[in-house]
Amino acid sequence: MTDLRGRSLPSFSLDPDEVTLLTDPGQKGYDPRVTYPLDEEMVQSIMRHGVIIPIVVKRDGNRILPVDGRQRVLHAREANKRLIDQGLQPVRIQAVFRQGEDQRLFLASLAANTFRRQDRVYVMALKAAQALNYGSTADEVAKELRVTTATVENYLKLLQLHPKILNLVKANKLSYTVAMRLAKLPRDQQVPKFRELVKAGTTNANAVRVVIGGKLERVPPPNRQQLRRVADAVDARAFVLAGTQSQVGDAYAVLAWVLGRVSTEEALDILPAGPVAEAIKKGMRIK
Repeated sequence: MTDLRGRSLPSFSLDPDEVTLLTDPGQKGYDPRVTYPLDEEMVQSIMRHGVIIPIVVKRDGNRILPVDGRQRVLHAREANKRLIDQGLQPVRIQAVFRQGEDQRLFLASLAANTFRRQDRVYVMALKAAQALNYGSTADEVAKELRVTTATVENYLKLLQLHPKILNLVKANKLSYTVAMRLAKLPRDQQVPKFRELVKAGTTNANAVRVVIGGKLERVPPPNRQQLRRVADAVDARAFVLAGTQSQVGDAYAVLAWVLGRVSTEEALDILPAGPVAEAIKKGMRIK
């Protein structure tokens, strides 16, 4: 195994039982994920394909400790128990050594798990189509993607959407549910019907009405009472916004201004210079 510069990385194959998993919360390097219940589908996948992604380990005396890949180790152990019971060859794990201070290695572990995320539906659809092109059946693809066969069939329909509609799905600007409603329409009708949806509101209910017929219902904006409840939730930190503490504060400042709890001048004093403050200035015609 090599890095991006072509340099050889110290790696080897090992039995998952050779990796020491720390199970005592008092131990340095303990990770509570070692107590998580096993995912049956992941065990089944390892039994079929082995552990595809190498784990990262470090040496601690005679022990081999995981930096990244605890779940793969746990699931490989369970897969091996079943494979041995069936008289089959157990799987081994490819491991890469990582050297350095414990602090830096732990940060590396945090980073590895923080940036893992579920593929967007468009990417899932592409993967499904590619697997089918290689000769896999819809049932096989569904099993590996952990979806139903009907979902795989829907993925293929998604890829047949009008390019303008599909681009919105790719950019995560149109929900999968609404997109699949539009997929029921002839391609030349999809864009005009989508424009109708934009005017009334791209809700699932409206998307159904577009397909089967019926008057579209406009989505009303939140009323003052609803905004007040949201503002109180943000202020109490019961409503968690994705972002930093400063972003939460900015959101509350805007809501407080909308509700008339603070003046425009006070809101602009609270908000940092940026697009939100500029939008308020522009809307209020403040130079």
